[in-house]
Amino acid sequence: MKIRMYNWSIIFCLKTIFIISCAALPVRHDSLLGYQPMVISINPSDGETVSPDVNIKVSFSQEIDPSSINSKTFAIVKITDGSVEVNKLAADIAKANIDVVDGKYEMFNDNTSALFTPAKFLEKGQMYGVLLNSGVMSVDRLPLNQAPGETAVPFFSIFYVSQDDNIVFDNESPSHSSNQDSQGSVNRESDNKKRPSWLVINELLYDAVGNETDGNLFIELAGEPGADISGYSVVFINGADGRITETVHIPEGSKIPDDGIFLIADSRTNAKGETNIPGADMLDNFDPQNGPDCAQLFDDHNALFDVVGYGEPLPLTAQNNFLCYEGTPAPDASAGKSISRIDSTDTNNNAADFIILDPPTPGFR
Repeated sequence: MKIRMYNWSIIFCLKTIFIISCAALPVRHDSLLGYQPMVISINPSDGETVSPDVNIKVSFSQEIDPSSINSKTFAIVKITDGSVEVNKLAADIAKANIDVVDGKYEMFNDNTSALFTPAKFLEKGQMYGVLLNSGVMSVDRLPLNQAPGETAVPFFSIFYVSQDDNIVFDNESPSHSSNQDSQGSVNRESDNKKRPSWLVINELLYDAVGNETDGNLFIELAGEPGADISGYSVVFINGADGRITETVHIPEGSKIPDDGIFLIADSRTNAKGETNIPGADMLDNFDPQNGPDCAQLFDDHNALFDVVGYGEPLPLTAQNNFLCYEGTPAPDASAGKSISRIDSTDTNNNAADFIILDPPTPGFR
């Protein structure tokens, strides 16, 4: 009996030592790195030439505290010297040692995107820089960093303003007719086409039973009926390395039908005018990869309009520096099944918005 009690005492002491030792281990904070906000897309894109009435739109990987967006944290400056030392520029902006473009800031897309509208037209023939620094904070009060885990790295991009004298404007201030809908989409009126106030990737069949490349796949877009989506495109991303595998270009004259569904069907391999998908509004030959992968929807200005990632793991951003999924990726459908939004809802979380459909429903909400 004494021997048995002695053994239990040893066990109790060892367990106590183990618990104390574990409690003394340092707590790791690596998980916070995944929550540091970073810029995932910008329009105009880096190096793009634009008209003097341009607005600047930036999208972030995390929800941003609107009070942290101002002229010292999100600055547009005229670049007079071809070589730019970004850290020095950031310091000059923070200390107000350099003039920045005056304008208005707006937040949308649940505070994951910001729009800057200059107070007046930008100068023709000039180069401008866009700089966002660590003063931009997430709602969790984490600073912006383009290289999470390293010393704070600001975001910097440049664009050029066209010096084409044939561009005529009605007044001395940029047009503010571009408006945002409840989902934060920007409706540009500059090309005199009625662009969609909202548009999403609604359903996608990327893995058919049997031969996938012979007219059996489809992409379904849902949006504002009657809106013109000429020049828009759907880009397919390889989830393993983030590279672009294929792009589907929507041709001139394409409009969303009255039912709000624009159906893009895969054409048959040896008969480009034929498909196995009924009711298609457009045909093209394409073959999205089976998951985990991503599909991105761009507007006619190459701004990201919507994205869905399906399956895991996936990179947060693709090699084109645009988002690969929203929130958490959607489920990965097996052969013959599609992924589809629930009532075309977009909450900026693919996992919450998409379900697997069996059978798929091309052309129907």
